[in-house]
Amino acid sequence: MLAFTAIHAMLMVGSDICSFDGDAQEHMCARWATLGTFQPFYRNHADISAPSQEFCRWDLVKDAAKKAINVRYRLLDYVYIAMHAASTTGAPIASPLWFAYPQDANTFGIQTQWLWGDALVVSPVVNDDSQSVTFHLQNDVFYDFWTWEKIASQGAQITVDNVGNAQSEILPPTSWLRV
Repeated sequence: MLAFTAIHAMLMVGSDICSFDGDAQEHMCARWATLGTFQPFYRNHADISAPSQEFCRWDLVKDAAKKAINVRYRLLDYVYIAMHAASTTGAPIASPLWFAYPQDANTFGIQTQWLWGDALVVSPVVNDDSQSVTFHLQNDVFYDFWTWEKIASQGAQITVDNVGNAQSEILPPTSWLRV
């Protein structure tokens, strides 16, 4: 996604939520349903020969997708502004962290976090059964998207625990608004 939006200027890209080919697992599908909220293009899609993976197949996935889609609708104005900027200035909708922080060499190799629009840093859980996520926050002021907790980061690695598991609620990706 980052290569297509930021390098190739293809604005409407995103993952095939729950996997394109193969057997999607419930927990992984719930994680992708929440992660996809913060990508320019969001759809549940698979190859015709793949097993069923619709959001309604599992209660956990259905609940995660409902929350994710609700957030996406709440952010539509923000996304439209990012799309307008992309069409007029070439600024990508989703970009690698080094786009915003070229002076921070720690951001150069990060491929599992991105800036969505000009202010939302997304740090998804990328390991299926993980209950924690570790990510890099640059030397800047951030607000947790979900709790509005202020964090004045000094450019450090941060770990967040209790991000949900197969037996409980899947929490949305760790996301930060930068000031």
